[in-house]
Amino acid sequence: MKEGPNIAGIATLIGNPARANMLQALMTGVALTASELAQEAGVTPQTSSFHLRRLAEAGLITLRKQGGISITIWPMLMFQLCWRP
Repeated sequence: MKEGPNIAGIATLIGNPARANMLQALMTGVALTASELAQEAGVTPQTSSFHLRRLAEAGLITLRKQGGISITIWPMLMFQLCWRP
């Protein structure tokens, strides 16, 4: 078994157009709600929640609740995976 990140698995996750749009919206570094990300991705809030769970399970995003609102934070994981000097 190879060490390091599962690049094929990550590529599969971000290869989905809705997820790619969500991640692109998060790359500004601004935390967005699931509803805002649903709008960015052109999907329903329920579909957005499904995609966000998948991304969180893979460690690409962190989900947290703040005042009853689900906030999504984009960590620097993708940068770390893609940028190796």
